[in-house]
Amino acid sequence: MFKKIIHVYDKPGHINVTDLPFDKQFVADFSPDANPPQVFYSGFGHHQKVHSIAKTSDIDFENNKDTIYTYMVEPFGNFNWFLGHKVVFTKNEFVRHKAFIFQIPQQIVKMLQEIPNFYLCIQTKHEATYTNQDLILIHRQLKKSKIPVNKVILSIVENWGIGDMYNRIIKEKLYDNKMIIHPFPSFLLEKGWEMIQDKELGGLQYYDEVDIDKLLTEKRTHKMLYYNRRVRKDHRITLLLHMMRDGMFKDNLVSYNLEMAEEVHHWPRLTYDAFKMRQGWTSNFTQDDWNEWYPKFFKSTKSIIDNSNFDTLGGFRAEHIETYKKAYVSIVSESDFYAKHKYLSEKVYKCFNHLHPFVIVGSRGSIKKLKEQGFKTWDKWWDESYDDIDDSDERYKKVYEIIKFINSKTLDELHQMYQEMIPNLIFNQDKMKYVGENYKELYKVYYDENLIGAVNENL
Repeated sequence: MFKKIIHVYDKPGHINVTDLPFDKQFVADFSPDANPPQVFYSGFGHHQKVHSIAKTSDIDFENNKDTIYTYMVEPFGNFNWFLGHKVVFTKNEFVRHKAFIFQIPQQIVKMLQEIPNFYLCIQTKHEATYTNQDLILIHRQLKKSKIPVNKVILSIVENWGIGDMYNRIIKEKLYDNKMIIHPFPSFLLEKGWEMIQDKELGGLQYYDEVDIDKLLTEKRTHKMLYYNRRVRKDHRITLLLHMMRDGMFKDNLVSYNLEMAEEVHHWPRLTYDAFKMRQGWTSNFTQDDWNEWYPKFFKSTKSIIDNSNFDTLGGFRAEHIETYKKAYVSIVSESDFYAKHKYLSEKVYKCFNHLHPFVIVGSRGSIKKLKEQGFKTWDKWWDESYDDIDDSDERYKKVYEIIKFINSKTLDELHQMYQEMIPNLIFNQDKMKYVGENYKELYKVYYDENLIGAVNENL
């Protein structure tokens, strides 16, 4: 049984790239064809024991049999890129990148084959969107590379759907061995960490400097806050069109920018048939609705609440505290809604930080997961049974009913409701502060100790 873990690098680049100024972090080309560093963002050296190696003899495996040595690789961005499955258009031609797994040095592959306590760890600290095809493709690439599948750890953002998905694949494909799945709540930890950071560094120490009682009891000017960056996701388009159709842009803070460089090419080509084909969700949005409201939405171009530069805006260290003070409730439109993988991103934890109740347009089981993490939610004030609905179409309808219910309230009624929620709001923010204040210790538990446990369970 293993008791310790050390992360191994032979080509680290700058393994603590998070120490660098933001504009220096992404100078390197991290595409798989560009000979990228092993990791790009993890900053593993902050919290884990790290060993950089130039040759195999640098590690005494034989006398450290209770230690797992993990060779770390970290995909950059979309996992399809890492797998060489994503096709990009460059230099007037379509190019498929070489899969990262095929670039792991043969020396490392040999060590994985021969050394019992040496493992490959694919660390996707900010990615949880795995499909069946992704997992099948990893297996194929590992087999082709002659890397033992049972010596591979897939460390991912906490995802409560991937276990069942992976077990079905193992059964259907009759695989002899399987990877070790290690869920890791990186978004919870990072947003907790922000709570105790200096505001000049993008943190939220602001809340230590203000009169919280005054902030909580002051009346607000808007009912709900609905942030959007990438609007292209179908559940976000659907919700924006519904809110526009039902006149909800007036009393709520709603953000989107159809001119964002990443998506601007998408909107002129979007048709009703293509829209309904992708998800099959048409029961509450007819062709006539589309013909009336999509042109108006497309023509509106943007709705800016605070930050207007959507191309550089991210979910971390980009907080606008004053915006949250203007509304009573947040609509959290998660990264995925229809997909089978189930996870929570940083978006919901932002609400805890900013003393906001919320409705989640996301995966089934999101509310349940938050309660398991020890947070309090809002079932006393509105029906949260939408969280139990497996059918995505039906879950969306139920969520939208709650949004309409909140929008039907007057500002005075929402103010009274918000006052009743204050104990829960304070409790949740205090919990996020606790996570931030104990970040290193919790990191060790969630990452090192849980990863060791996951490996030991598969021995």
